Amino acid sequence: MAPIDKLTIIEINPNFLAMTHRKLVQSFGDAAIAGQVALINADFLHNGMPAESFARICCSLPFNNFAPQMTAELFNEMVRICQPGGIIVFYEYILLRRIRYWLTLGLRKDLKDIEGVLTAQIQQYGIDKIPIFTNIPPAMVYVLRKPGATPRQQGSTD
Repeated sequence: MAPIDKLTIIEINPNFLAMTHRKLVQSFGDAAIAGQVALINADFLHNGMPAESFARICCSLPFNNFAPQMTAELFNEMVRICQPGGIIVFYEYILLRRIRYWLTLGLRKDLKDIEGVLTAQIQQYGIDKIPIFTNIPPAMVYVLRKPGATPRQQGSTD
């Protein structure tokens, strides 16, 4: 990270957040992350962040494990806290949702509804998708852009 960069990690599980902090300190040292990294123990839907707070958002939530309505709410919150022109990145494992749907003999209709929510977000905001076949299981990374001007870099005088 550049000296002007800030990293905010929002995690609902306090144990996972503590482990993340330990790993960051082990990798970079306490002094290196002081003032640049904020670790917030919160439900993402109730994170207290002001609108348009972030130029970049990286999400690793397992959308297939949530109800379709919650998936939509999570995306709405990402868009709300993303600056105009900002980037939202998320990934999902290739074909996992469809395999789970087939294995349940179509009884998990919510999986089709989740696919609808994700497809709508990708159609509205998507600018790129990158397959990662070297991952186990293979994943697809989606890059979305919130409409508007490109966010200013922190520390910029523009």
